Amino acid sequence: MTTQRADAQRAWKAVLTPGMFVRINKAGHDKQLKPPFTLVAVAKESCDVFVSRYNPKPRSFEPDPIEKMIHGTKAAPIKPPILITLFGSSPNRYTVQGEINEAGEWAPYSER
Repeated sequence: MTTQRADAQRAWKAVLTPGMFVRINKAGHDKQLKPPFTLVAVAKESCDVFVSRYNPKPRSFEPDPIEKMIHGTKAAPIKPPILITLFGSSPNRYTVQGEINEAGEWAPYSER
């Protein structure tokens, strides 16, 4: 693993915690998204990006979405607010959108 990749994974892991993935994945299941999920996160302040494609198992973190990172950048410290879009593989093409707000809490956006 390259140093840049490892640095990006460590930085994103501080914000995209297992508990945060539970909340985001629950929102995806509630909206009837079908795994595998693709999560795109953008740090609002630094514009750093995290992209992961993973198959969530209920109440489990195998495989770890951080370890399944497709791409991640870390030009600055990763801190909220973090903009989140979660895509599923279902043909309905729904997405879950929200953010990890400055308090570090999951805040889904309302339907538009």
